[in-house]
Amino acid sequence: MVRVLTRTPYWCRSVNPTTFLIIHDDKFAEHPFIYVKVCINEKSAPLIVFDTGCGPGAALSEDLFYKDLKDFLLHFPVAANGDCPLAIYPIVSNGGVQCRERPIIIINTHCHFDHIGGNESFSLLSSSIFASGYDEDFLRDDSTGHPDQKTPRQENSLCDTVGMRLPRYKITSFLKDRQHLLGSLESLHTPGHTPDSLSIYDHQQGVLYVGDLFYRRKCALPDHRIIFQPIMFPASGSWIDYMRSLQKLKAFIGQVEYTLFSHGKRNIMISASHTTAEVPAMELLESVIRFFDDIITGKLEPRETFLKQGEYYSLWKYDEEDPEFSVVAPSRLLSEVWEAKNSTAIDLTPTGNLRLV
Repeated sequence: MVRVLTRTPYWCRSVNPTTFLIIHDDKFAEHPFIYVKVCINEKSAPLIVFDTGCGPGAALSEDLFYKDLKDFLLHFPVAANGDCPLAIYPIVSNGGVQCRERPIIIINTHCHFDHIGGNESFSLLSSSIFASGYDEDFLRDDSTGHPDQKTPRQENSLCDTVGMRLPRYKITSFLKDRQHLLGSLESLHTPGHTPDSLSIYDHQQGVLYVGDLFYRRKCALPDHRIIFQPIMFPASGSWIDYMRSLQKLKAFIGQVEYTLFSHGKRNIMISASHTTAEVPAMELLESVIRFFDDIITGKLEPRETFLKQGEYYSLWKYDEEDPEFSVVAPSRLLSEVWEAKNSTAIDLTPTGNLRLV
C-alpha cells in the first residue's frame, strides 16, 4: 500500500520484504526512484539508501515537511516499519520503548543532480557514501579555488543545468567491479549512461538495481499523474560502453537465474531510478537491447533532432501509440558506434544483433 503524502515531497511503499521505494516529487520533474533497504528484524543493521534524490531545495513548495530526505528517513512514520521512521528501530524494555537511529549508508548509482541532491545532509550526519570506482577522476572534486574553473564532479553532476548548487560531500569508498559488500549486495560497473554508472545486485532479494541505465518510458505516480521519461544520455555518455554494459548484465542475469532455477527459486527482478520497479529482469533487458539494436542498425530513425547546450541531440522511439521505450542522446553517440564498427571494435551480425568484441 502506498501512503500518499500531501505535506512531504516523498511517497513511500514497500517493494519487497527488506526494501522500500521512495519517489521524490521534485520541481525539476525528474521524479527519481530512491530505494531504501532495511533489515527490520536486525535492529542494529544499517539503512542502505540507493541515491538521495534532488535534495531539499527541489521541493515544490516551502510549506512541505521533511523536504530533506535525511529528515524524512529519521522522522516520518512508516506503517510497514511498525509505524517507525525507516532510520529508527524501537527497543522495548521494562522502562518502555526507546528509539535508536540506524547507521545510514549511501550508494550513488551515478553523480547526476537528481541522485546526489541529498548527499550533503547525509555527509554531515557522518554517513558513508559509496560510488563507482570505474573512473574516479570523473567524480573528482578537488577545487583549485578559481571561480571559473569547474571540478569534474561539478561539471558531470549537471547541477548547473538546473541552477542547483553542487552538494558538498566526500565519497568514502569507491566500489570495485563485482565487489561484495554489506552482506547481500554486489556492485557491478556498468558505464554507458555515464562513466560512473553503477548497478547493485541484492542477492538476498534477487533484485538488480540499474540506476539510469534503462527504464520504461512511462509510469503512474501514486497521485495518478502519468509521467513520461526517455532514457537520457548526457554529453559524457557512450553507446559503445552502454552496449557492453547491457551485454554484461545479460550474462550476469543468465548466470544468476541458472543458479536460482537449480535451487527452485524465482527469476530475478530489475529496479531502475525512474519509472520502473521490480519487473522481470531478463524480459526487460532483452527488450531494451532489441530497441538499441534497431537504432544502431538503422531500422529505427530519429523522430526529431534538436540543439541542446551547444550539441545536437536526437529522440528515438517506435512509431506506435504507446512505445515501451524512448531515448534522448547526443546524435554523435550513434556515429561513434559506427566509427568503432568500421575499426572492428564492434561487429554487427547478419541478424542485426549487436555484438561487441
